[in-house]
Amino acid sequence: MRFKYYMSALLIMVFLFIFLPDVWAGKTLYDDFSGALIDNNKWSGSEAVLEVDPVREKLISKISNTPNDGTKALTILFQNPGSINAVECELTVIEANLDTGYGTNSMAGIEGYFYNTLSSEEASEDTPNNGNVAAAIYIGDRGNGLEAFWTVKEMVNGSLEEKGAGTLISPETLEYETGYIVKIIYDGDNGFEFIVDEITDSFTGPDRQRDALDPLKYFITAVNASGGSGKGYISVLFDKVYINEGSSAYDNFEVMPIDQTKWQNIEGVLEIDDGRLCMNVQASGYTIAAENRLKESPDYLEAKVNIKSSSWISEEAMGRARIVGWYYNESHGPGSGYYYDQYLGNVLARNWIVLDHNDNLKAVASVTRFTKSDLSSYSELFHKEFTTPIKFNTDYALSIEFTGSSLIFKCNDESASYQITTNVYDPYDKSRWLESRVDADSGKSGYIKVNFDDVYTGDSEGETDITSTEPINNAVDVPVDASISATFLRALDHTTITTDTFLVNDGTINIEGTVSSIGNTATFKPSSTLNYNTKYTATITEGVKDLGGNPIQGDYTWSFTTESESGGNSDCFIATAAYGSPMEKHVVTLKEFRDNVLLKNSMGKILVNLYYKFSPPIADYIGRSKTLRAAARFSLVPLVYGVKYPKILASMFLFMIFGIALIISARRLNRI
Repeated sequence: MRFKYYMSALLIMVFLFIFLPDVWAGKTLYDDFSGALIDNNKWSGSEAVLEVDPVREKLISKISNTPNDGTKALTILFQNPGSINAVECELTVIEANLDTGYGTNSMAGIEGYFYNTLSSEEASEDTPNNGNVAAAIYIGDRGNGLEAFWTVKEMVNGSLEEKGAGTLISPETLEYETGYIVKIIYDGDNGFEFIVDEITDSFTGPDRQRDALDPLKYFITAVNASGGSGKGYISVLFDKVYINEGSSAYDNFEVMPIDQTKWQNIEGVLEIDDGRLCMNVQASGYTIAAENRLKESPDYLEAKVNIKSSSWISEEAMGRARIVGWYYNESHGPGSGYYYDQYLGNVLARNWIVLDHNDNLKAVASVTRFTKSDLSSYSELFHKEFTTPIKFNTDYALSIEFTGSSLIFKCNDESASYQITTNVYDPYDKSRWLESRVDADSGKSGYIKVNFDDVYTGDSEGETDITSTEPINNAVDVPVDASISATFLRALDHTTITTDTFLVNDGTINIEGTVSSIGNTATFKPSSTLNYNTKYTATITEGVKDLGGNPIQGDYTWSFTTESESGGNSDCFIATAAYGSPMEKHVVTLKEFRDNVLLKNSMGKILVNLYYKFSPPIADYIGRSKTLRAAARFSLVPLVYGVKYPKILASMFLFMIFGIALIISARRLNRI
């Protein structure tokens, strides 16, 4: 049983060495967007939709708030508002939910600035809109069910003061998913008329002195609360728009997207729809982006990204759908000796799908360092275009993994990595987010429609595991001038690497030395050369933490023995048993491969460590039999020659171990 255990362990390690070279990040499902609304415990964003529905041919407007918002509003502004004195539309409230804060309401309606009460001599440059009179009519819920109401307010010292208000239709009279004709009429002086269907009310405001400054007219959808929970929400439809009591419709929303000859707004969508997070962005003449930030900052982030075929981009514009994060700062932050200078030194990692004007799609990974604090200057550290073909209406799993010493990007099964060669400190604005955007300069435009789904993150609460050490545990013939180091799974908080948390003992006392760290590696440099032929024990205490503040799980120790004063290398046990001498040329070749290849990488070190642990009993068993020694020599031939051909070396070694196992198993069966 013990022999089978040894052989199984070696075969498993060889398999891992050959087939699993990349670091794998443990992940858990963060959000599959199965809820009705965006979960504000996980995301900073909330629903905001403004688009023409091509099926119903109506304008959809939805808005919700977060605990940080309190009040949130979405407006669609008329073009040429100074010429508009009356606005009419059909308004349908689909759903209205109230927040839990003070003074809560969810409402939609028509608003506008119609005239000003101050003469030009009375105007103040400090408050240029003072004296503007705003009038509005709404349908909404103020805590007692749907009702229709109006207000008239005047801008005084930068704040709107109510001058009049009234209820047209009392609560619990109106119905959801029912269209009502809503209308506001200004008489050109200081009189207003408010109408919902056939019910009318009027009001005379403060005396008019001149035209309104910035005479905006617009539809509004809003949720309001003071100190609320962020659960307010309203969804409405606008249709059949008339202005100035004209006989023909201003807009019936038969054209999509929003007609910019009539409206100042362009479309945008951030909402959960059919179990996916929709992030649609339109741009015209300048760049527009939508983002939704995670409430966590995980080392691993993955999301499915799907670009819809209804997206389009004009020539010289660009659409992007991506996962993004600030992962580290290479020069500022805790442990660097320099305070943050905003984003100076911050490093941004992005994994995205790009759409151009020819409907070409490709996946790209990049790493960018910002060289000015205001993000106005940067340098690209890494850029990789994936070869995975990208199609419309298809899910692609994009991921970014931060190990502390590298950034690993994936598009489905294809991967690319960037090896970090600088210091790694906690970044300014440590955050991760999903983003869709259209980059469009003057005269350019585009509309990208993106679905995100199945967001996975790494375990940010896990311990700071040590993945490898140098020298490896139980190593022998370690040079007396060697440094001692440990590599961790995550980037380190460099302030926690001290001579109190990284210790090296010669069996009697802790030896003197200096410590340093970069990325996820901590190093102890002895003040003087180590003693020959001495066993040392290195200890990392649980005082060492990663950038997230996670400590290692208890003290971590490993041991090694220095070389003898005459020098020399430890035996390659199986090869020595097979060839009869540690100085035989084939054994020397294998030792050189061990020292120059395997011990130069972390997986090789682990394999060598396990070899030293499990191979002595195997070598002892082989050494007892001439037949087994001959079989072992025969099995080692591919490995010896494989050293000269590294690409086939790993496979040859696997076959060698397997061959020995078969021979020994056959001998045991014969004995039985």
